[in-house]
Amino acid sequence: MGLHGWLLEQLRQEVAEQRERLRVTGTRVTELEGTQRGLRQEQGQHRDLLQRLCLQLDEATARAAHLGARLTAAEGARRTDLERLKSSEEKNRELERRLSALERELRGVTSAGPPARTRHQGWDESGDDATSV
Repeated sequence: MGLHGWLLEQLRQEVAEQRERLRVTGTRVTELEGTQRGLRQEQGQHRDLLQRLCLQLDEATARAAHLGARLTAAEGARRTDLERLKSSEEKNRELERRLSALERELRGVTSAGPPARTRHQGWDESGDDATSV
């Protein structure tokens, strides 16, 4: 084998090595393309999940706003009811005070006997009972 033969053998060996590298690289490219497809599919799933979560967040935000408005209205109604209750309790206490005063007055009147009738208590000027029909 001469120099020419040796060079051909070296070139054949180099071509074989390059073909093997090309085969390994092709295999790796195929693997990476599969991985890329998987990642794109996963990315699509994540995008779908993100859209669903955003929609749920929007719905939850709307519900929270609605509940906040209802709470504000309920607090306003509660304040109004509380004010009415206080007013009613004050009126009730005043009525109880007046009733107690009338009861005391009535006890005083019944213990002193029947009052003498005066002109302003049921007699008209002619002397007749103003309450008779």
